Amino acid sequence: MRFGIRSRLIIAFIMVIVVFIICVVLSLLLFQFQVYRGGEMESEYNVRATTAQVFSAVENNYGIIDKYEQFAKKLEPLLDKDNMHLQVIDNSGVLLYDSQDKEASVKKTRVDLAEMVRIDPDFQEENPTDYREVTPVVIDDSAVATAVLVTDMNPITKDIILSLLTAFGTGLIIFIALITLLAWLIARDLLVPLGQLTRAAENIAQGNLDEEVSYRKGNEIGKVCQAFETMRIELKKSLDTQAAYEESRKELVASISHDLRTPISSIKGYVAGLQDGIAKDKESFARYLTVIRDKTDSLDRLIDDLFQFSRLELGKLSMEMKDWNSEALLEDILEPIEMDFGENSRNFRVARPLPGVTVRADYYRIEQVINNLVQNAARYTDPDGFIEFRAKTAADELIMSVSDNGCGISGEDLPRIFERFYRGEKSRSRNYGGAGLGLVICKQIIEVHGGRIWAESRPGEGSSFYFALPIVAST
Repeated sequence: MRFGIRSRLIIAFIMVIVVFIICVVLSLLLFQFQVYRGGEMESEYNVRATTAQVFSAVENNYGIIDKYEQFAKKLEPLLDKDNMHLQVIDNSGVLLYDSQDKEASVKKTRVDLAEMVRIDPDFQEENPTDYREVTPVVIDDSAVATAVLVTDMNPITKDIILSLLTAFGTGLIIFIALITLLAWLIARDLLVPLGQLTRAAENIAQGNLDEEVSYRKGNEIGKVCQAFETMRIELKKSLDTQAAYEESRKELVASISHDLRTPISSIKGYVAGLQDGIAKDKESFARYLTVIRDKTDSLDRLIDDLFQFSRLELGKLSMEMKDWNSEALLEDILEPIEMDFGENSRNFRVARPLPGVTVRADYYRIEQVINNLVQNAARYTDPDGFIEFRAKTAADELIMSVSDNGCGISGEDLPRIFERFYRGEKSRSRNYGGAGLGLVICKQIIEVHGGRIWAESRPGEGSSFYFALPIVAST
């Protein structure tokens, strides 16, 4: 199961909190174990044992307490062991010995005995780090002085505080490490792809569509990046196609201008010849009129192609769809074509019998497609060549074809012959009066019928144009 960024962030934050708590608890348990099993009780026992030794040493050496150096020499090894501070005060309040103040000891400074020996909550609050123990110095069964022994901190309190500080410190370090890791993950999964998206958007705004968004992970941001990349690619294709269309449109306008100018110039020339009386006999006159008629027909076909194409582009070409028996439909369309080609069946032939299935079609538009393909084949086929029409059924389609053994189509032009404004071998098209729109019109008509159209060809061997219409299921 793959988690999204939202789920991963929630899980990450929960893990940070849980890990932090676990680290603190484990640290506390660990240090508690170390304190009480690894030295705390022993430390406390040792401190108390040392305290007893100090008090015993005071009583044993009380006779030389006035000799500070000698007395200190006896006590210092014990006091230094646990960093203790010893004061001995006689019953009258005279300071006999202070392990940290030799001068006061030698001068026999008076102190407030009651204050020195006081141990109560107020004192502990004022001196939270002091661990004080007071005991009388007994000589010959008589209390002659009071010994006050102070350590800088209660060992138990010290170890507990150290344990707490260590535990929270360890947890804090782990917490910071987890936050750093989380920040890195967020930067990797959020900030990096967002930066790529920002740069790509800025480049698109400036007209540069080559900046690729490379982030490809399967999370939410990855899907956004993939969608953005798809949009960029499609937009780039669209702009490239639009630029190609614009270029082709300009070429088409230039070509059509040439195609219009050529027959018009011919018509004007022949009309001028007639007006000047060049055709002096009926035969020449008739030949001039025939040429003028042919040029006028060429103009009419060209203008009709432009009109049909413009209506198809605008989606305004009307269609009258009806159910037809394919055999009857094709026989009605092909019979006039056979008559136009005359009795020479080599030039145009129909492979019969034709299949009889039901298709939904516009009679006039299908006739237009077949006529266009046959006329196209005739333009590029030698007089002794052939043009053949075939039809067959395959699966749920009626497939028709117009084949010839003419000059064929080059491999470079074949994939593009159905593109808008594309004219392969433009000079050849002009020689035959074509504007490069006939096949585009055929393609759009067939696609409106829900069919498909394609071509196969080998240069020098001829071409075959196929188109298929869906077969309507009989009820």
